[in-house]
Amino acid sequence: MKNRTERLASIGMLATGLAHEIKSPLAALLTATHPAQDVKDKQDAGAKLEKSLQNVVESTTWCD
Repeated sequence: MKNRTERLASIGMLATGLAHEIKSPLAALLTATHPAQDVKDKQDAGAKLEKSLQNVVESTTWCD
């Protein structure tokens, strides 16, 4: 019985780690897209957009 409990606990820990690995890059992508959406009619729009796109690339690469 103890062996089964340990296996279930291990599966739970694996699932938690996997969810974290997926959610972290997605949160970074979401965070990076907000500034890109707010660049309309701003003087430094190009720089903000470039930084946001770089963050998206880095987050996407992290998932790869």
